[in-house]
Order: sequence, then structure tokens, then C-alpha cells
Amino acid sequence: MPALRNGHVTFASLNNPAKVSATILGLWVRVLQAVPGARLLLVRSALDRRMAELEGFFASRGVDPRRVDFVAQRSTADYLALYNDVDVALDTWPCAGGTTTGDSLWMGVPVVTLAGERSFSRSGASMLTTIGMPELIAETVDEYVANATTLAQDLPRLATLRAALRDRVRASPLVDAARFAAAVEQAYVTLAERAVAGGALP
Repeated sequence: MPALRNGHVTFASLNNPAKVSATILGLWVRVLQAVPGARLLLVRSALDRRMAELEGFFASRGVDPRRVDFVAQRSTADYLALYNDVDVALDTWPCAGGTTTGDSLWMGVPVVTLAGERSFSRSGASMLTTIGMPELIAETVDEYVANATTLAQDLPRLATLRAALRDRVRASPLVDAARFAAAVEQAYVTLAERAVAGGALP
């Protein structure tokens, strides 16, 4: 596990930098304040001004910017390899991760998410529910911080979650292509039957 190998917990959000809002930055600051020595890994923005803003944001709130590492966008293989050094992934808000969240879970890294009211804020919650890990879904900002810090402070639990995570994903509907295809086919059949019968279509 990265935390045992590195001597500190590494949080990460490898989402598109455009999804990083001031609200979620504030929550990440609280997480870093609650877990001394922890580090945060983020994707580097292509805008130099944005990078300066991010570093200033952490510094102005008492978090040493040197605890925040930035990585450039890279090939798919190299991007997935980054998860080998990540202990806990932190979802963005209000625009939650989609593919990135799925990648993280597949790579054995639990994701802490904050569920919003709109669909684009609930993709992480949907995936975690599907694989049977609703305990990582926060309904409030305080729960989000608590979920992240609790995981970081309980390494045995974190190790157990990580060890079983890929199997959870593999056994879930998230990657059950045959089940998905059958559901789509049945939807088409239902629509066709309604059309033939002269019924209203949804």
C-alpha cells in the first residue's frame, strides 16, 4: 500500500482540472489539515495563472504548497500507473468524476465523493452504490471531510478495502457488458411493441 511504502497517505484527484471548484478546494484543505503529513496529487492545469492561484489558495489557508504535487496529463498507461502511488481518491464537486472515478475504483483506490442534487454531481455516488460501498458517499461537506480523514487514519481498513475493490467492480453491473446489452435490447423490443400496438412512446 502506498502509505506504508511512502510513510504518508497520498490523496489524489486525477480529474480534469476544470472540475476543481473553490468549494472542493476548501474541503481538500480541511482534509490535509486533519491528516498531518498527507499529500495531495492533482493534474496540472495548462494555464500558468491557474497554477499560481491553486498554490496561493493552499498557502493562504495554512497548507504548505509543497504538500501538493501536480502531474501533467499523460498517456493512458502512465495515467493508470499513477494510481499505484495513491491511497485515497477525492472526487470533485459539483461536477463529479465519471471515467476517472471508474478508473480509480478499477485500480483499487477507494473514492470519497460528495453527492449533489443533479445528475452530474451524483455519478460517483451512483458507482459507489452499484459496487456496494455507500459508506464512501457523503451527503454534506462535513461528511466528505470525515470520510476522507477516517480512511486515511485507519490503514488496516483502507488496506482491506483496496484489496477487494477490483473484485467488487468486476462482480458489479458496472462492467457487466452482457447484462447492459440485454437491457438495451429489451428496451428496444418494448419500444417496438408499443409502436406496433399504437401505444404512447416514452
